[in-house]
Amino acid sequence: MEISAIQLYGLPLDKESITNIQQSTGVKKLELNIVSAQDIFLLQQLSNEGFSGVHCNLKIRETLSEAELALLNKISDNRLIIPTAVEENSLCWPLSFLRRFPFIYRLFRSLIDQVKFKGLRRIVAGKGVSEKSYFRKTFWLQFANALNELAKSGLNIGFHNHGIEFERLEEGETPIDLLDLHLDAGVFFQFDLTNCLMSGHFSIELIRKYYHRIRSYHLRIEGIGNEQFYADLIENHSDIFEQKELVIELKENDLESMISRVKWWKNLVRNI
Repeated sequence: MEISAIQLYGLPLDKESITNIQQSTGVKKLELNIVSAQDIFLLQQLSNEGFSGVHCNLKIRETLSEAELALLNKISDNRLIIPTAVEENSLCWPLSFLRRFPFIYRLFRSLIDQVKFKGLRRIVAGKGVSEKSYFRKTFWLQFANALNELAKSGLNIGFHNHGIEFERLEEGETPIDLLDLHLDAGVFFQFDLTNCLMSGHFSIELIRKYYHRIRSYHLRIEGIGNEQFYADLIENHSDIFEQKELVIELKENDLESMISRVKWWKNLVRNI
């Protein structure tokens, strides 16, 4: 299972550093995070060549000028990957840490919802999503509709899961089921294996259920999911990776650490 692309998370977006990463790791395709108009400005300095996708939320599209929006739409063959990581955007450290403890993670998410810390969801999800609670069906129906509207405009739209999508809603359904049911056929899933593990919901059956919509897998070589876990996954269930892309997220801020992470995965696959 070769690495299709590297997602750069929180790293400087300058031409020299990106070129060094591509040359040193041997992975030419990159996925980039866009969180502000400033990131769009920086992207103007870079070539579209080598871009595999752009991660952003729905709200950012409402904050950009027409020129910035046009540039965003052109990046990486119009491939935009939209997460619902609203709490992660504002409570990044505690929730990222708590995902290592699935029960506490789910309890904390529920508590956030109960104390009405919900406005941030609407802010990040954009004006088209008026429902604020992740635990209500209306949120996900509105969210699916917003993604479908982008897809109808000609953009190549994907959805990147975190953990909340696998929880039961007040109505008894799961967000991931609602998205699969209501998203247009052309809207793909980027299935984050690490997030699924951290939320306590990982299973092969779950992956097979949404295999028809999954275009790529995403993982972080850190935290939950050690070398043996991935070795067993690839060896015993190699079919789930067939005709799918693999995106590795790298948070390292130095090139040496980044290279070592990529080598770790390549050696793992080679030795199976």
